[in-house]
Amino acid sequence: MNECAPDREARVRTQKLRWASRRALLELDLMFEQFWRQQPEIIDEELAQRLEELLALEDIDLWRLLSGQANALEPRMQEVVALIRNAMQSSTSNHTMGIMS
Repeated sequence: MNECAPDREARVRTQKLRWASRRALLELDLMFEQFWRQQPEIIDEELAQRLEELLALEDIDLWRLLSGQANALEPRMQEVVALIRNAMQSSTSNHTMGIMS
């Protein structure tokens, strides 16, 4: 079965982004782990580009953004930061619900 070139390119791009999201800071690793569980494939090219820009930051700067200690200056970056934060919050609330059940 032949796969379409755009589908293959999107999958390769997603794999590269997943690899780039592996960080030395455990807290970042955990945040991105939850993000990738909720968003296993990056389909949108614009989202991929914004995520690449975000992942180019140093760990401490990235942590400040994702933890809410700093704010993204550009609205387009605020959106991707919100996606990652929401994935973490969703995971935390799901985990808490499982404990309380």
